Amino acid sequence: MKNKVVLTENKIDLQKYKERSIRDDNTHMVTYTEPVQQEKNGDHIKEMEVTQYEGTTRNSILTVKNQVVKQYDIESVVFIQRIGIIKPKKNVLAIMISAKENREAVDALSFCLDMFEKHVPIQKKLITEDEKEYWIDRADEIIELYGKLAGEI
Repeated sequence: MKNKVVLTENKIDLQKYKERSIRDDNTHMVTYTEPVQQEKNGDHIKEMEVTQYEGTTRNSILTVKNQVVKQYDIESVVFIQRIGIIKPKKNVLAIMISAKENREAVDALSFCLDMFEKHVPIQKKLITEDEKEYWIDRADEIIELYGKLAGEI
């Protein structure tokens, strides 16, 4: 497996992608996983709802993938983004990078995380046990902005 972008409603199987990404014993692999948190502001989380923007989300991840491959000497990069309803402690995002040099893999992962956060449109909403809803990431900023704009109208 060279490079891959996966948007899925299924559980992330890290071992499957790791085995496909490592070419030989000299390959270094760094993996980032982002599990759904269990608590927000003292409220217990029941689930997270993750929504993609059809076509745009995948294309944005592909752009990040292309940039990291161009800028870093890596062997492979795999992005796995879950969508749909996800329970606490389950991974919502995984990024795996393999390279001959460990430092190169770590630097490439750091770059991916920065670019992913800034450029990949995904909506995430935490739903608590008592049905409170918290929009997270950039959705918070968008909702706050709309609230301010609505107050000005």
